[in-house]
Amino acid sequence: MRKSSNLFLFFTMPCIADPFYGDVAKNRDEVIIENNVLTENIMPCALPNTLSNISLPVKFEQLKLIGILKKGQQAKAILINDKKQIFDLKVNDFLLDEHIQITRIDLKSLHYIDWHKKKDCQHPKENVMKL
Repeated sequence: MRKSSNLFLFFTMPCIADPFYGDVAKNRDEVIIENNVLTENIMPCALPNTLSNISLPVKFEQLKLIGILKKGQQAKAILINDKKQIFDLKVNDFLLDEHIQITRIDLKSLHYIDWHKKKDCQHPKENVMKL
């Protein structure tokens, strides 16, 4: 009986788990997730201070260019989404949520830079949205 109880104690001792192990693993996972979220929102390029910051309630990809208004040298692009909401953007507008800068507005198109997807800060490629 004594031998079996000693044997039971020796075999069970290494099997005891650390009660704090689960919390440490959860904390590590939470830190990794937070770091991924923070790195997604970091701007790799420094932008000029002359941009006017705008926050749209919809994603830029959901917008469709329906018209351009031009008065003198000022041009505004008129965009619409699926819910028939109308938005206007002008040159040097910067969409905060998606890191998109409006660079130029022609009579037929809207030129913009998606800074979130660009790695070359010196020579960014302009994307075009046409009527």
